[in-house]
Amino acid sequence: MFRLATYQRQDQVGPGILLPDGSLIPIAEAPQDPSGLMAVLEAWDAWWPRLVSLAEQAGPRIADARLLAPLQYPGKMLFAGANYSDHAREMAGGQAVAGREPYLFLKPTRHCIIGPGEPIAIDPEFTEVDWEVEVAVVIGRTARRVSEAEALQYVAGYVVVNDVTERVRTFRDDTVFRHDWLAGKGRDSFCPMGPAILPAAFVPDPGRIALGLKVNGVEKQHSHTGNLIHNIPRLISYASHLCTLDPGDVISTGTPAGVGKGRGEFLHPGDTVEAWVEGVGSLVNPVVWAES
Repeated sequence: MFRLATYQRQDQVGPGILLPDGSLIPIAEAPQDPSGLMAVLEAWDAWWPRLVSLAEQAGPRIADARLLAPLQYPGKMLFAGANYSDHAREMAGGQAVAGREPYLFLKPTRHCIIGPGEPIAIDPEFTEVDWEVEVAVVIGRTARRVSEAEALQYVAGYVVVNDVTERVRTFRDDTVFRHDWLAGKGRDSFCPMGPAILPAAFVPDPGRIALGLKVNGVEKQHSHTGNLIHNIPRLISYASHLCTLDPGDVISTGTPAGVGKGRGEFLHPGDTVEAWVEGVGSLVNPVVWAES
């Protein structure tokens, strides 16, 4: 088993194969820049056997690289809202609200995404900054109007995402539009992603992927994708009927119960957040004040 990563070593940034011992094999044939993994995903069917071959070879390895967010500039990031019943209940005051169809929204990419170890930056006026661990799907083939039965054929892999949210800014009473997802979820640094992409070939059952999150070492969330209201094939199919999905696009599948809003607890500078997904690994980010 191996994972796919984007790494930095001194001034070099590029894609690599992350082995179980933590060492990296550079993917030398891909672009040696932050777009390297995107190029691999854009030709996923051709690349997959080559990646397997590279992982099996005893070639040059790197042991002192820093991991970045595996996808620096995905074309689209779609997020599923209220897709675990227990989370829907905690956000609705005890009443489960499960839509007949998935609810999807967008986050920005370039400045919103951060990688392992990078700080979640909070403005001083933010009073309710929350965590949301999610299993995210990385698309590996162009998907348009695909069925649920064939949806998993379009998945390249899975990655950890933390859908950081400022709860106060998400709700508005000064306009007819009651929710402001961009203001609450689209801030710079509000999408930690990583530490690497676990190829779908190594996930025997995407309906039973465990996930969880800790704040300062204390467990806040723990669940698995078997508890999703709309499962992964359903989300992919639904999204592909809304818009064409391209290789490298990300669909984040929703968060389970245990977020700060339901507990009356929120993130503050000095905190450390650890989000994890089974097989993918742990994504650790400190919380700091945003620079003015």
